[in-house]
Amino acid sequence: MTSKPDFFLRKWYLDCVADNGDTFIGYSAALKWKALTIHYSSITSTRGNSEATTETSLRKSSSPRMIDRRIDWSSKALNLVGTWTPLSEPIQQTLYDSPEGFVKWSCMHPRSKADISFGKKEHITGLGYAELLEITIKPWQLPISELRWGRFLSERDALVWIDWRGAAPLSVVFHDGKQMRDASINDEQVAIDGDHLALTERTQLRKGVLVSTALSMIPGIDAIVPSRMLRTYECKWRSKGVLTTNGSFSSSGWAIHEIVRFP
Repeated sequence: MTSKPDFFLRKWYLDCVADNGDTFIGYSAALKWKALTIHYSSITSTRGNSEATTETSLRKSSSPRMIDRRIDWSSKALNLVGTWTPLSEPIQQTLYDSPEGFVKWSCMHPRSKADISFGKKEHITGLGYAELLEITIKPWQLPISELRWGRFLSERDALVWIDWRGAAPLSVVFHDGKQMRDASINDEQVAIDGDHLALTERTQLRKGVLVSTALSMIPGIDAIVPSRMLRTYECKWRSKGVLTTNGSFSSSGWAIHEIVRFP
């Protein structure tokens, strides 16, 4: 019988970008590590090119729920009610598997229609994205030096990418549910086969080391997590994207993408 892992992180990521660029990003996570249990939920939003604002809660609250294939998420702590209705089929892949643990990626909605109310009478609708990560390896044990992740959505295209660099390099790109090969990925473009996604007019949504961004609200975190993890740097953007196929225009839309560097 396989024993239960002493480390288990289950993390939802959900987003939405309206036609005019208004942006919503939400996280809902639960961590169990030996006798420690931490619940975390957070939303980041921005209107146009204004500075992003973030609300965070460590109270135990409802995680996103799948009803048929629709995702509903409500949180009293964040005054949030949101619905993501799928427009494409899910994608699942184990990104890493070793004796120390695994990373399982479930892209529930590569593209969806989102309708979200939050904060003080804030409301946003548009194309959205939703994924779930399940991790049993301690993140600071992953043999990764740099990570890039992103998603581009338009009325006709959904492009998702994950790029790991380091001792265990990995490049995963899906275009409308089809896995693409031989990708070239950086902060300005994604190029695979005959497809090319240009990322321009970047708006910074979050930047800094994790101890000052995503982990800043967890009390005593510096006594729990190794300094390598705390000093990990991240930067997340919203960009305009233009996708071409074999040199011809395919579609334009919004992308959310990030880079994470491990010390």
